[in-house]
Amino acid sequence: MGFPWIAAICNIAIAKLNVDGEEWKYTLRNLALFWVKEMPSFKYFDAFNENMSNLQVSAKMKIREGMLEGFKGLATECVQRVKQKDPGTIQYDWFISPDKTECEIRETYENSQAFLAHLSNLSDLLKTLYENFAFEHSVVIYGDTSPELLEKVKARGVDTKFFSLLQGL
Repeated sequence: MGFPWIAAICNIAIAKLNVDGEEWKYTLRNLALFWVKEMPSFKYFDAFNENMSNLQVSAKMKIREGMLEGFKGLATECVQRVKQKDPGTIQYDWFISPDKTECEIRETYENSQAFLAHLSNLSDLLKTLYENFAFEHSVVIYGDTSPELLEKVKARGVDTKFFSLLQGL
């Protein structure tokens, strides 16, 4: 199987695009990163280095007894706000256990800055979530975090584990 899309990227890499009256000149890197984001099998890697540029996050929590409906309502608010304010969020999916006592949020961000923006955009909702609806919160972050993100996450006091990419497709 060949990669005909490489030729397509090279052919339009220097093209000028007019978006909303503003002229954008895409470099090969910008176009390749756009392509990486749009191609699911490539989206977790920076096309120009071997590091994992995107961050994947798994956040787990337990739902307080009798608070399921409030929890669901707040989850809906979080998802809506992410859609409106988090352009660097690639994935933000909430999953609930069959007995409806636990939740896992699967998240993917373009980079550390996008994750920092997400935490800032949702700070009030997340505070309400953990004060009123959820407990035993833990987080696993997959990918290379910036020093700023590492400091912010540690300051939150949430049980957090970090994993860097060893190998992948």
